[in-house]
Amino acid sequence: MNQDVELAPTSTFGENTDDFVVVDAAVGYRLPRRRGILSLEVKNLFDEEFLYQDTNIQQSEPSNPRFIPDRTIMGRVLLNF
Repeated sequence: MNQDVELAPTSTFGENTDDFVVVDAAVGYRLPRRRGILSLEVKNLFDEEFLYQDTNIQQSEPSNPRFIPDRTIMGRVLLNF
């Protein structure tokens, strides 16, 4: 990912540049008779550290960031009755 940010003249952010690649992985298992799904997802698998200016600060309502500079592991269980 390559990001070009135009900073305001009064900005306190530095003008550093950073190129990075983020690898995500996921694995899932469907339960017998379609009773549900078990899944495990890892974001930023190799724990890549990077500089990224999220545009979330420019919006009035908060949203989930597109990139997180830390490894994130999520498990999910979906059951059908």
